[in-house]
Order: sequence, then C-alpha cells, then structure tokens
Amino acid sequence: MIEELQQVDESVLTSLIDLRRERDALGQRLARMEEARTEVSEKVLARVRSDYEARIAALDDKAAPLKDAARGTYRRLLPTLEKARETCETRRLDQEEIELRHELGEFDDEVHRDKAAQAGESLRDAEERAAAIAEVVTRFAGVFDSPSELAPATTSQVDTPASAGTPASAGAAPANGAGQPPEDDGTLMLPPEPPPPPEVSPEPPLWVPSAAWSHGAPAAPAAEEPWRAAAPLAERYPAPVDLEPEAPTSGIAAQPAPPPPPRARLEALDADLEPQPHYLEPLTFIGRTPENQIRIYKP
Repeated sequence: MIEELQQVDESVLTSLIDLRRERDALGQRLARMEEARTEVSEKVLARVRSDYEARIAALDDKAAPLKDAARGTYRRLLPTLEKARETCETRRLDQEEIELRHELGEFDDEVHRDKAAQAGESLRDAEERAAAIAEVVTRFAGVFDSPSELAPATTSQVDTPASAGTPASAGAAPANGAGQPPEDDGTLMLPPEPPPPPEVSPEPPLWVPSAAWSHGAPAAPAAEEPWRAAAPLAERYPAPVDLEPEAPTSGIAAQPAPPPPPRARLEALDADLEPQPHYLEPLTFIGRTPENQIRIYKP
C-alpha cells in the first residue's frame, strides 16, 4: 500500500456517507410532501416540515467536525497527487527518449529492449500509484455538496483593544530604535480640528402663479355652475363602475383544480442500496458526484 495512504482515516468517509444518505432521504420526503399539500391540512404540513428541517439541521451539525477532518485530509493529499502525476509525466518522457535514441542508432536492439522494459515498468508503477491517490482524493471530495466547501476558510484580522486605541501608530517603527515605545516628553498632543462643514446654497423659493395669489391672499374659488348645484348627489358623483365580472349565480359550479400528473421514478434493485424511490425530473443525472440529482454511493 502507498505510504501516504496508510495514514488516511477512511472511517470519516463512511460516517459522512451515512449522514448524507439520511439527509437526502429527509430532503426527498420534503419534496414529496410539497406535492401532497393539496390533500393535507396546512397545520400538519407545517408540523412535519418543521420536524424534517430540525432533523436535517441536526445532521448538518453532526457532520460539521467530520467534514473538517475530511477537508484537512483532502488538502494534504492534493500535493501528493500532483507530485505523483509529475512522476508519471517524467516516466513518459523517459520512455519517449529511449525510443528516440534507438531510432538515432545510439541503442542497439538488445539495449533498447532492456531499457524499454524498465521504462515501461516504471511508468506502470507510477500510473498505478497516481490512480490510487486520485481515487482516494475523489472519494473525499465526493462527500461535500459543492467544491466551494473544500476551499480554505479565510479569517479576518480583528484589532486588539491596544491597537484599536492607537490607530495613528499602527505599523510605525519604534522611535528610539531599540524595540521600545517612545518616551513621553511631556508635549501635549491635541487632536486635529475637524474640517469645516461644506457650504450649502439656499434653495430657491417655490414659484407661485400670480393668478392664484393677489396681494398675499388666495383668490376666491369659481362659482359652481347652477345645473351642477341643483343636481342630486347621486348624479353629481356617480358610483364607480365595477370592472370585475360577476360570478355566475346559476349553472355549473366551479371545478376543482386537476391533480398534478404522476412523476416517473426509479427504484434500486440492488440489496445494498436503500429501497427508496427516486423521482425523475425532465432531465436527471445519476452518479456518485455531488452534481447528480440521484446519487448512488457505490463504485
């Protein structure tokens, strides 16, 4: 077995896969529950949804430390995988060089045969080693929902109380050159004066039409036309017209909404897989990687 893989704890993968299966099962039940919401009361739906969401959150909390361990193993194996692939490329170049030297007449048939056999064996060993490391790296990456979870977490720098109180001296070199803070010479340091506020030009006065005002008093309203004053209120202010069509009072009653069409589904026949239906979308992918809608955790 490869030395770098002997220190890998793969029990973390088994635990994460089990948690993922349970989480996916709860997610599928939530999806099926939304399809059956027309047949169940809203209170029951809310109660079951709250229970499933709480259980999913508990599974995520349980998987968090395991994902941290898997993320660390994944990052440690990446440089090893890159080095193994570079070794494969070097072995291929060695093999190509042997063929070129043989064509140029540097190696006779017997020497070429021996060197080609050694180069081929070295290349096979390097490729097997790189493939074994890549398989383990892929398994660790497959337990995460997206590649963004494998990125290292960035920590923001937080100022300490001492540095927060002296922003002007942050990053400055010591004044006495001996690694000690400068001595207090008794000079009183005053804070800089704040800049004066910007000048604001006065807003222009509102324009008032001269026909509406005369000598500072509003003009008298126009007299109402005699025919409008004598008309009844119902004629002067007619009721608004209702543009909505009235519901029919007779005839056929409103038909209920048709039920949603049935969805195609797949069920695993393998005894090792969980016997749960997998509902299909218009376009559904099946595989082990996170981008598949239906994930099957088998080689």
